[in-house]
Amino acid sequence: MDDIRVHRTGPKEHKSETNKQIPFDTDKRERERYGKLSEDVSRILRNIVLTLLVLVVLSQLALRSDGIRQHLSNAEKLEGMPFQKAGRALH
Repeated sequence: MDDIRVHRTGPKEHKSETNKQIPFDTDKRERERYGKLSEDVSRILRNIVLTLLVLVVLSQLALRSDGIRQHLSNAEKLEGMPFQKAGRALH
């Protein structure tokens, strides 16, 4: 075991075909382009989610109003008497 010597020379360079064909500057530009694209897509998706959230909240607030609910919901027209009117009708 005394014969084995370890030489530390730093990271070895891999000589592959892709490293030879694509210079460092091109790779850096591609990464920046994909980074910008992912930021743009993330921003668009965030805006869509926020818009849908606001629409859900507004629609729920609109459905709390009796006048608006009659026009927006067909189920409201098909239901029977409200409890308050039904209670008076029984007495």
